[in-house]
Amino acid sequence: MTEQDVVVESVGWWDTIKVHIQNAWMKIQESQNLLLSIAVYGGIGFIVGYFLKKYAHFLIFSILFLVGLVLMHQFEYLTFTINWVKIQDSLCMPAGVDMTSVSIANCFFQWTKSHVAEAVSVVVGFLIGLRFG
Repeated sequence: MTEQDVVVESVGWWDTIKVHIQNAWMKIQESQNLLLSIAVYGGIGFIVGYFLKKYAHFLIFSILFLVGLVLMHQFEYLTFTINWVKIQDSLCMPAGVDMTSVSIANCFFQWTKSHVAEAVSVVVGFLIGLRFG
């Protein structure tokens, strides 16, 4: 048996860094859509948090107004209906979907489970917006 010469090319630290940067850049290019959606959802969270802190008194007034409308509806001074079919059409949902509060919460939970990075970016953006608002 003959011994084979194994040629090992020594790679310097600069070449190692270049290879790592190229690999990282390729991964970033592959996940560009994810990064864009994270940035958009983070921006939305920031805007909501910022305006919530700046204009909280308007939000409180709006909530009290809606509570008043609901009370007037309960005592039958006011009657209103929600056209769930039109809402489902505008959200591109199938017409037979149950739109109760449990179903809406389940849809929100399912979306959060399937879009963890976007959900975290919304929360982080919201908290930063509250801080700077």
